[in-house]
Amino acid sequence: MSFASYERLPTISNYMTAKLRLSVTQPIRKTRKNQPNFTRYPLSDTRRDTNFLIRRAGDDASKPVFTYDREFISAPNTGDEDIQLMLYDSPVITFHADTTEFTIFQGMYSRWSTSDCSFFYNILCRYFKSVGTKRMHLVMTDYQGGKYVLQNRFIRFRFDEANRTVTPVDMDNLKTTTLRLNRKATNIVRARYGEFYRYMKGMIGVRKEPFERKFYDRVNDETVIDIGYQVKITEEEWVRVVPTEMVEVHRSRISGKEYKVIKEFYRDNRPLRKPARMSPDIRFNSETNRQERGMSDIPYQEWLKVTEEFLALASTPSTDPNQTENFYKAFVWLAFYDGNNYRLEQDLTVHADEFGKTMDEIIFKYHSEEVFERVPIKPNTIPSMKYEKWVTREIEGE
Repeated sequence: MSFASYERLPTISNYMTAKLRLSVTQPIRKTRKNQPNFTRYPLSDTRRDTNFLIRRAGDDASKPVFTYDREFISAPNTGDEDIQLMLYDSPVITFHADTTEFTIFQGMYSRWSTSDCSFFYNILCRYFKSVGTKRMHLVMTDYQGGKYVLQNRFIRFRFDEANRTVTPVDMDNLKTTTLRLNRKATNIVRARYGEFYRYMKGMIGVRKEPFERKFYDRVNDETVIDIGYQVKITEEEWVRVVPTEMVEVHRSRISGKEYKVIKEFYRDNRPLRKPARMSPDIRFNSETNRQERGMSDIPYQEWLKVTEEFLALASTPSTDPNQTENFYKAFVWLAFYDGNNYRLEQDLTVHADEFGKTMDEIIFKYHSEEVFERVPIKPNTIPSMKYEKWVTREIEGE
């Protein structure tokens, strides 16, 4: 659907306007058997824009019914006489009966979208000068310069139609938090791998090579020479550590030829890619002969397995006679993870400073419950999202 469709949306300023519009709107007549089995009242002046709907919250006949695993959800504290404005069958704006209040709601989806922003802006343009998203947060600016950053899934406003102003009803929904590393906790976690960190530092000191990078600085009209250090792991060296397998080529001219690649499990799973405990999954059901949506913990379990394999090498105690060999393997794995290499025909070249950063990221993601803390920041400030996917999440997308 083009964004020109959003420009045809009506401006609605209050509950009475929304109620009147619904009362004079004829429902969309069903013309095909596969059309939705609930009554649809179009919100747009163009009746073909069936993704924009309006309904009374207590009208069960107009309540969307989904054929897949999704449930219709109204905004908190929605009454039967409230009027809901719906985008893609989700009630994202609710005007509350007999009040000068409306609620902005994320609806049935897990994040704000550009479609939400266009919908809010075109309908509520009397109150908001701009609506957008930044770092997965909804950012709304009023005509007095006030900015509202929504980290929660909903916010209720009280409006003054004459003065075109809005005031949040519950300031708690505008409280913003961010994830921060606890310095004391990170030191404790690093100490568990202290021997490997010292081994890694020694290996970098022995194997690092200087390199020179030139680039032209257009601002200052000069050539800049950047000198740093890098560590090279040869292809023969890292292939002895990273498991490989033979696969057969199926392209026409070289069909039947075999060649060596990194084992599929280690191509698809890396400690740096931490999934949620449950991820969306589509599987074929032989009983119904259909593809069905579901949730699976397999990606998380595979991430856990590959991470614990690496950390077992990096935490080998000094009493183990294989400590040096295991530390060497862990060092090579770090270069492999940082290099993001899939082919076998080239050496790995890693910046010397990246080894420590990669090791920190792996152990902080694995020990996230210990090292991260969520702290409040100034209201209506857009928080950093750097660590949001480092912590353990229950469901992907939340």
